[in-house]
Amino acid sequence: MYEIVREQYADKLAEMADKGIIRSEELAAYKLPKKAAKEAQLLACGKYYFKVLDDNILTDLELLKLKALINFSDLDEKIRTRFLDSISGLNAIYRIRVSGELPSLPPSDIPIVFKKDEILHFVSAASTYKKKRATKRIDYAGPTASIKICKGVRYRLGSISPRRVSSEFWDVDDQGKFFITSQRIGFIGEKSNFTIAISKILSLQDGDNGLNIFKEGRQSPFVLQFPPYDLPLFLISALMDGIEKLPAPQYSDEEKALIEKLKAIPERPTPTKVAATGGGCLLHIICALVFLLLFGALIK
Repeated sequence: MYEIVREQYADKLAEMADKGIIRSEELAAYKLPKKAAKEAQLLACGKYYFKVLDDNILTDLELLKLKALINFSDLDEKIRTRFLDSISGLNAIYRIRVSGELPSLPPSDIPIVFKKDEILHFVSAASTYKKKRATKRIDYAGPTASIKICKGVRYRLGSISPRRVSSEFWDVDDQGKFFITSQRIGFIGEKSNFTIAISKILSLQDGDNGLNIFKEGRQSPFVLQFPPYDLPLFLISALMDGIEKLPAPQYSDEEKALIEKLKAIPERPTPTKVAATGGGCLLHIICALVFLLLFGALIK
């Protein structure tokens, strides 16, 4: 019933976000019930997210516009936090590409012995994952037959053999901190640690089970979860291949005034981030949610 209006509401909200001014009274004219308005706001966030990231760059002004839209929208806390984490990391990448310098963090942020001239660039709570096998149930297989003895009673006969049914799944193996320095990456956990020299990294893949890190001389990857992965992947790439610089932004007086206005908008408090125990790329989540909203409108 509300699908068309919801789409119009989302388009209008995304348009307002792009201008940097969101007027609640104009959106109220669509007269959407609370649930439909919430869906439209999520749809608007997804649409505007894809629009501003069409060039894979998130400038300071675009970050502030997205933050204003996210803070205005009635999003589930988990989705809102992932949105903010993701866009903060993407904007950090933009700032690094403009400055040409990687961030430098205090060595006290991670309990390792630093080598000469080693600089800490990134630290995040993380979990390592391992593939495990478990037997869920016992099935009985083989040819069988039954004969009726009396009403409600049957006798089963034949060859019956038990069969174990097993399955593989990814489970948390350890929790701790993942870090990136100018010379290596590593994990400091409660049960185990590992480090890999930058020169020994073969590849990194953002898989469904987390970030897969392949090391030279090791067949299976290290698997960690600490989404989003945009910033750490960029940092490792920059350490391996250098930074592709961007020109410094040139804002008009009007845009500078808008930046100051958007900075003054209060943000909702964000819960403390803990070690990741699940996740998935925000891009995948947004795609799935936006698809469900649009697909729901098409089939009704």
